[in-house]
Amino acid sequence: MKNIIIIGNIEEALNFLGQSQIIVGTRFHANILGLILEKTIIPIIYSNKTEEFLKDIDFKGKVFDIKGNCEFDLTLEDLEYKKDVGKEIVRAQEQFKGLDKLLKEVKDE
Repeated sequence: MKNIIIIGNIEEALNFLGQSQIIVGTRFHANILGLILEKTIIPIIYSNKTEEFLKDIDFKGKVFDIKGNCEFDLTLEDLEYKKDVGKEIVRAQEQFKGLDKLLKEVKDE
């Protein structure tokens, strides 16, 4: 093992991820953060949640599904693929507008 870095809080973790070029995401939210930070992500999938999310956003990068037999081979092209999730971010921000409106109406009564 080359280096072990201990990160003490979320701000340090986000700064560290922000400086990375590639994020190998073994957890759902690691992949989400990588996409938001506009990084190349290499998802390692063990659940349908991550798999379905990547399908929903039309992710075309390399994915390793460890639920079955998979080979871990990467090309330089795989390491350069970045998915633009700008539209998905806007849609996610609008997701709770209806609930926010309803809660405001209830609060104002």
